[in-house]
Amino acid sequence: MTVVALPISGPSRRWPMFGLRWRVALTSSVVGLAAFVASAAFLNEEALEDRDALRQRAQAAALASATSFEREVAAAGFLLMGLSKAPSLVSGEYRAFYDQLAATPRPEGTWFTLWNPDGQILNTLRPFGSPLPRRTDYRQFDDAWARVRDRGISVSSRAFSPVANTPIIAVATRIDGSDGRMKGVLSVNLPEARIAASLRDKSLPDGWVTTVFDRNRMPAASSGDARPSSVGMPTALQERLRSPEAPADGTVYDPASGTFFAYRASRTTDFVTATIVPAALIEAPVTEARSRIAWAGLALLLAGGAVGLAVARQVGPIETSATESARKLRLAEARYASLWHDTSESLFIVTVAPDGRFVFEGLNPAHEQATGLSLVAIAGKEPWECLPPETAAAVTARYRTCLETGQPWIYDEVLDLPSGRRYWQTSLAPVRDPETGRIVTLVGTARDVTADREAREQVERSQRLLQATVDALAAHVAILDGTGVIIAVNRAWRLFGQANGYADADHGIGIDYRESSRFAALGGARAAAVARGLTSLLDGDRHEFRSSYRGGDRFFQMTAARFTHDGGTYVVVAHEDVTELMAARQDARDTARRLLSLQEEERQRIAADLHDTTAQHLAAAGLALMQVSAVAGDPGAVAKALDPVWTSLDEAQREIRTLSFLLYPPGLRTHGLAASLRQLVGGFADRTGIAGEVAVSDEVDEVPFEVKRSILRVTQEALINVHRHAEASRVAVNLEIAEGALRLSVIDDGRGFNPAMPDGSGDAPRLGVGIPGMEARIRQFDGALEIVGGPAGTTINAVIPLVDGWSHLSLEPTEGTLNDLR
Repeated sequence: MTVVALPISGPSRRWPMFGLRWRVALTSSVVGLAAFVASAAFLNEEALEDRDALRQRAQAAALASATSFEREVAAAGFLLMGLSKAPSLVSGEYRAFYDQLAATPRPEGTWFTLWNPDGQILNTLRPFGSPLPRRTDYRQFDDAWARVRDRGISVSSRAFSPVANTPIIAVATRIDGSDGRMKGVLSVNLPEARIAASLRDKSLPDGWVTTVFDRNRMPAASSGDARPSSVGMPTALQERLRSPEAPADGTVYDPASGTFFAYRASRTTDFVTATIVPAALIEAPVTEARSRIAWAGLALLLAGGAVGLAVARQVGPIETSATESARKLRLAEARYASLWHDTSESLFIVTVAPDGRFVFEGLNPAHEQATGLSLVAIAGKEPWECLPPETAAAVTARYRTCLETGQPWIYDEVLDLPSGRRYWQTSLAPVRDPETGRIVTLVGTARDVTADREAREQVERSQRLLQATVDALAAHVAILDGTGVIIAVNRAWRLFGQANGYADADHGIGIDYRESSRFAALGGARAAAVARGLTSLLDGDRHEFRSSYRGGDRFFQMTAARFTHDGGTYVVVAHEDVTELMAARQDARDTARRLLSLQEEERQRIAADLHDTTAQHLAAAGLALMQVSAVAGDPGAVAKALDPVWTSLDEAQREIRTLSFLLYPPGLRTHGLAASLRQLVGGFADRTGIAGEVAVSDEVDEVPFEVKRSILRVTQEALINVHRHAEASRVAVNLEIAEGALRLSVIDDGRGFNPAMPDGSGDAPRLGVGIPGMEARIRQFDGALEIVGGPAGTTINAVIPLVDGWSHLSLEPTEGTLNDLR
């Protein structure tokens, strides 16, 4: 038998490196590589977060600077609003107003300027009466004047002040005269240096700059050392801000300058505040992190084996973990330190002792600056140890409430601090021990709202003053917004609505005026006319509207006027009871018509008496003279003696026929004004021998009868004066409707109208009541009479304006504009 021995199978030694030690090393290397990748990702993420934090900080800085600038502009606006109502300014006592401006507290470095359409008239930088720049010294004076007129209060772009010899931004308000029209502008001037100093008050890291751009997107002021003009707004940001939907804040990268812009655009001033940071500073965390990652990767690649052995010896993992934990801790501490030191919000921390006492642990620099307290003075102390008693009791009560509820709490408070009495809005947040759940710390943020409160109180006082002023008016007044919705009414409006049974709980506030019960009371046709008028006001087609209407046995006049304020359009509507006024006017018109009717009857009676009695007596005298001539012994001598008598009788009869015809020519009601004037001038020419011409259009017969009668009587009186006084050979009468008025002219070629007699005595001609009567007839229709005399003759011009519906002839309601009120 043969026995063959086979080699015993065992572990292969072909890859000794994959033994236990190397497997541990390889595993350690893989773990190290994974840790490197994870760390790299973590570092990159942390760097991106740091970069985002820097961007957010830049945005916060831009917002803080924009808010500070807007507050300063708002404060200047409220100051100007108060000064614009100064009695010395209203009365035009500029010396007194200059003294008031000089004594008025204002921000340091600023000054006041008063303007009229020709330029500056007061400047507190110059003594009163000193020469000041005129409008020709400012290229954009007209644009600035128009902007203040339209907006009421305006903030200028960056401009150069020749008086102060420095660039400024001016906050201006319009000054109105007693007629409501703009007569001047009052401005407070903020120099570039002050705005720049305000920007520098906001603490920024090195290399960061905050710049304010005006509405022309040009630099107005900067917190940096360079002039503002050296920093321009990126084209991309300018394009973005042109869109009406553009956000008020955001960020833009400018590749041309390699800078990062964090901006805040103001809707109030149209200014843009930007915090400008070099892109290298913004990207520094990412650049640094990636550099560290690269170097770490290279080190890991070169020392992979050594790290694997260290890992195999169980040293590497512990050390790496400890280092990473320490780094993360430092990064977290740095993040919170940046928030604590760099934020503009006031932060404080209060420790809650186990026995319920509250001990101050810390204040950030913003809190120290705002309150005047210091961390050294309060650290480790309770409120009663470092604050006034009342203030200590107040804050302790707040802390106690937050501790008992265990919930965050926001509240307003008034504190007497070393910096003075301040109004604060404070937020408290409890922090619990994760093991016990007990509240161990209160973290608070506080914001000084003193300026906001004062501004709000100023606005509320102005609103109360406006309401009290409107309530003092006897008219029923409502104010509408740009859509026609009622936003305010006065006391008379509310009382009228209650008395007449169509007032709701809010007196119509919040609803469209055209849908209100007061509007419905106007009635269908009148309501439609008023609706059209209000719509044209709201659309900007007209500035004012008026309509009269009857309410029961009373008459009312509704007046509506459009105005603008802070860029918004509003309409004020007033209803006034004009019953007594309408009745008085009607009584005056009725009296005038009765007097004119009596005058017409008297004219007719006189004309009839002249024709039927006086003329007959003259005819009888003529017959008697003929009989005397027939019976006389010497007919020739008698005839010669009677010739002057015959001449006088013929002249008297012709004069009587002329006057009786002029006093009452028939046919006005039958034939109309045009035909009556032609007949009047023709009859006048036939009876007087004075050549007459007449030009009259047939459309004059469309006017009311009272107007036609007055025109005819004025023409009669003018022709009588021509016959009696003018010694004229020719007279022309023209009557037409032109330029919205009925126009009459009577022109003769006589000796002219002269208040002095030809003999130089200076005695006025005895014209009786003729001319005053002519004036009275024209004035009753709101017309005008003019008499122009000269060597070439006399011209009488009468103008009566045409009114839609001739509303002044009746008590019927009419529609028109405010200019129609008398």
